[in-house]
Amino acid sequence: IFLAERKFDTAFKAYDIALSISDASPSAVEEILSACYALYILSGDSDKMIESCTTAVTTHISSANTVALALFLRGTAYCEQGKQWDQAISDFSQGIDLADRIDDKSIISGLLSLRALLYEKQNKVDLAIADYNRVLNHTNTSVDDKIMAHLALASLAIKTGDWATGVKFIQEGFHLKQRDDARPSKRISLYIDGIVESIFRQATSPTDCSGPLAELASLFNRFGYAPDLGDALIKHLGSINKKNRPSNSLLERWLEIWEPSLANHAEYEVVLRLLKTGVRFLMADGDKSVLLDLVKPEREILYQAFGLSAGA
Repeated sequence: IFLAERKFDTAFKAYDIALSISDASPSAVEEILSACYALYILSGDSDKMIESCTTAVTTHISSANTVALALFLRGTAYCEQGKQWDQAISDFSQGIDLADRIDDKSIISGLLSLRALLYEKQNKVDLAIADYNRVLNHTNTSVDDKIMAHLALASLAIKTGDWATGVKFIQEGFHLKQRDDARPSKRISLYIDGIVESIFRQATSPTDCSGPLAELASLFNRFGYAPDLGDALIKHLGSINKKNRPSNSLLERWLEIWEPSLANHAEYEVVLRLLKTGVRFLMADGDKSVLLDLVKPEREILYQAFGLSAGA
């Protein structure tokens, strides 16, 4: 009833009362925590989510499974609060320390992945790499989590100019699972976005990256992830437009390093056309008339990427 009427505060209070019942079964508490997280997704109220998870941790401290889930969800809520990274890392670390006491070992790979991501944001690269390697070596890691760890390690390698290692990790990750017709998880897409950002950081390097990029484009295409690479390239155009817009020489370089690799595959025909037009749009200081060269469906993709209204 509370959810139907969008009385989110009242719903959270009801869940908190249920979470504070000390003799509730662990499975019941975990169901309530999952319901709290769904409520958090609807309401966006991370403070209330953190309060609910804290209630679960303090009331049900004897149940390692319950505490690990609550720490996972509370850490995730801290992540959503901006730069509350130290609090989130503390929660993820406490959850990881419970590995020997919990039944569902799969949650450990999720905790390690999230902690690694935060270490990346703090530029603690060695710690991030160590956690991603632990994900790969963890016996209960899901295939998707292993793919994400491979892509994360690839991104870190490319960021330092180690193209060979980056391409190797991408290949090893994609070998785990051929992309089917279903969309990959949102988290996998985020790691592909990270790879594109790492490549962009290398765009100013005088190193010839045409060979590695050609191999990378072929890998994404061979394993069915070409649409996801295309999405990442277009989203990246929108993101650099919202930041300090790069110089025209850097934008030209960005197109120059991608064009030969994408042109070799028919699957990238549309994304290459969008990339060319999007770069021209940025170089023309956002002149919307540049986008008129595209047919309407393609033009609308760039409208969305650049945050323009459909009638612009």
